[in-house]
Formats: sequence, C-alpha cells, structure tokens
Amino acid sequence: MNYPWKPNRLSPSPPPSMSSLALFLFFIASFQLLSSVSATEFIYNTDFNSSNIQLFGNATIQYSILTITNASERLVGRALYPSKITTKASNSSLPLPFSTSFIFSLAPFQDLLPGHGFVFLFTPVTSIDGGTTYEMLGLFNRTNNGNSSNHVFGIEFDTFQNEQFGDINDNHVGVDINSLSSVVSHAAGFWDGKDNLEFEDLDLNNGVNYQVWIDYLDSTINVTMARAGQTRPRRPLISKSVNLSSVLLDEMYVGFTGATGTLVQQTQRILAWSFSNTNFSIGDALVTSKLPSFVPSNGSVLRSKGFIIGVSLGAFFILCCAVVVFVFLSKRKRSKAGEEEIEDWELEYWPHRIGYEDIYAATKGFSDRNVIGIGGNGKVYKGVLQGAEVAVKRIPYERRSECSTDEVEKVLRLGLSCTHPNPAARPAMRQIVKVLEGENMDTSLLDKINSAATSFGYAGSFNNRTCPTMDELFQSHDASVTLIAEGR
Repeated sequence: MNYPWKPNRLSPSPPPSMSSLALFLFFIASFQLLSSVSATEFIYNTDFNSSNIQLFGNATIQYSILTITNASERLVGRALYPSKITTKASNSSLPLPFSTSFIFSLAPFQDLLPGHGFVFLFTPVTSIDGGTTYEMLGLFNRTNNGNSSNHVFGIEFDTFQNEQFGDINDNHVGVDINSLSSVVSHAAGFWDGKDNLEFEDLDLNNGVNYQVWIDYLDSTINVTMARAGQTRPRRPLISKSVNLSSVLLDEMYVGFTGATGTLVQQTQRILAWSFSNTNFSIGDALVTSKLPSFVPSNGSVLRSKGFIIGVSLGAFFILCCAVVVFVFLSKRKRSKAGEEEIEDWELEYWPHRIGYEDIYAATKGFSDRNVIGIGGNGKVYKGVLQGAEVAVKRIPYERRSECSTDEVEKVLRLGLSCTHPNPAARPAMRQIVKVLEGENMDTSLLDKINSAATSFGYAGSFNNRTCPTMDELFQSHDASVTLIAEGR
C-alpha cells in the first residue's frame, strides 16, 4: 500500500519502540489480509453513466457529471456504486482501510439560502425512504436519526446551520456516525503556511470545484480538502480516531446523498471520483484541469462589473463631449452676438466695420502725440489703418450724453462722404478735421456729400442745405457708417 502523507502529530504514527522488522511484519500482515478479500478500486473522471453508478430519487447524470440535486426545492438525491463493496475481512470485525477522493461543486441560486449540502456515505441499503427529511441531507429522518441500527457512516459537507444537530456554522465538514450530530466537525478549509499552522477558509457554496481526500487506516479517519488542481495539503482538515467495527457491516454501498429545502436550494455536482482499498494515492489519478466551471455570475449582465464600468466610461465620455460642444456653441454665439451684421452693400466699399482693437492699434493707443484736433466733445486722432492714413474722433464715455442729434448727423454725413466709390470725390483730411473740430461745412464739402448720396442711390440731393435731415440720410442708404475718414 502507498501512503501519501508523512506521519505528524495529527495522524497516527508507530511507537518509537517498534523496530523495522515489526513494521515489515505489519505490512506483510496487512497485505495478506487484503489479499484474502476482494479489493475494490475504480476511477471516474467526468465519465459517469448508468452502468457505473446507480441513481435514486432526484439524482441525474448531465453531460457525464453526477448531479445529486438540481434547481428545484424539496429534493433528495442519492448516487451509489452499482454493487456492494467488501468492508471487512472474513472472520474479522476490523474494517478494511480505504482511500477515496472526489471533486465536487455546490452552486447556489440567487435570492435563496444555500443548502442543505451532501454526504459521502457508507450505507447498507439503497433506498432513500429512510432519508426523506430534507434538512437531514437525505441521510436520515426524524424517527431513525441517531439509531445504531442505521449502520451509516458519512462525511458531511453542510451549508446550512441547524442548531438541532449542533452545527458549528453554515459552512463546515463533519464526521457522522448513525446521526447528523457529528462526532467531530470543522469549518471548511485547509491548513497551509509554515508548519501548516495557517488556516484558509473555503466557501463550499460558491460553485468552485473542490477536491476532497478521505482516508481511513488504523481506526483513524483523515479528511483533507483544497481547490481542485491545488496540491494536497500535508495537514488534514479533520483527523479523528473512530471505531467503525460496529458501524460497518461486512458489505456496504458507497456513494453520495444530498437534499434541498423549501427556500434552501443549491445544485450539488460530483465531477470525478476514485476509490480503493489498497492504493492510498489513487486521488492523484483524478483529472483536475479543464473542468467545467459552475461559479455563478454576479447577476445579469446589467449588474456585472464590466457592464457598469463600460456604461460609466461611456456616460462620462458623452458628458465630456456635450460640455465641449456646449462651450464651443456658447463661444460661437457670443462671438456672433459681438459682431455686427454686415449688409451686402458694404462689401462693395471701403472702409467696412472696423473693430476697436484695430482702431486702438492704428492710433497707437490713442496717444496724445497722434492728436490733430479737439472738437466740442472729443479729440481727433490721426492713425494708419490698413496702409491708409485715417482720422478718428474719440468721444469719452462720460460725455456720451453731450452728443446732440446735430453732432450725430454731422458724423454720419462725413462717413457717407468718405465711402464714395470714387476716391477723388472723398473729402480731404483737412476738411474732415475742420468739421470734426466744430466748423461748418464749406460748399465743396457739401457737394461731395451730395455726390456720395447720389452714388448710394439717394434720389435727390441735400438741396444745398448745410444739414440734411436724419430721414434723408437713412433714405440715402444705411445710417450705420464708419466714423473714420480716409486722408489724402
């Protein structure tokens, strides 16, 4: 026989006084004992079928995977090796040693409590009539729980805490003998770390595939578990001395049983299983790679983390784009609002609308050195704009109320004359300055204004009047003319 673990303080070890000869004789005796009986050994690697497993109750085989219970309530399922196996040698009350390993998965259902769990068991009968109580994992019922005549030995993987049976929590492993009140139990997990003193919890009901090793030798039961594919922990989860002489009969069925409740449900699956009376390394034969995963999703795709992150990033991107578009349109709107609308007729003449910044630059910031005259309500500055010499009258903001209608008319008349399409017909700079300083128009300047009005489509003239009316100016064309006169 092969023993995969080294003796430690949790597993039996031979007395220090035992000699090598005694150990040799011990193994020879064990070999002769096992040779006198029919040894059992099998390995199922995700290849369960109706010929190598018996199904009872609600147990089924789905895609070569043994399913003890499915997504329904108040179910009991049981699956057993097709024939009884020998558990005792002839003319001996001592149970035979055994080693078994299996890979299982317990998958929960949303908004339901997990449960109840399943049991690896030895039982003398196949019937589930004696285990119809759901909270008892399909193992017993209220009348036979605890009876020594049950002759049932099992290792439970319980996901529902039942105070009636003294359960330590809702996620534990226990050793059961004729009763669901375990003789020993421990929170599900494994020992790891330096000197195997660090314990790591395992959640039985998360759909993860776990591998279990159960070994019985010299009246000691060792139970070890870990995630499927992980190296077998050196220290067992449970190591307990138990006397199964009066529990196990000469021949027993071996397999699994499980149950669900009214509001307590889960799918219990066995993906692989091995058993042997002689080979304590048979668990190594189980294939742990490329197994199907039964870990449930966190909900619908609408609740998944990836979906939430994607939607959040998308919403943030759209929001940023909306802000950029809003800022762009706002600036464009403000820009358009700050611009005067240019009419078609203005495109034929110069100067057009000129911005304050251009005028400010042309007069060198309205420098006093550029002052060429002072009128009744402002100064007149000379400047150069787009290569031409210009005169600009600046009316201070605080004196804006002093601008009379006559003053506005005067400026409009000058602007109209300065936009004549024939440069020779435009007034001279000296004439413009005199008018801006407050002098009346002379006859020649009035003639230029009349000529400008005629060229703009004004039907008549100003009839030699010194000051044409505002209506006449508006009728001649648009009243919005520049205050800048081109010099010659």
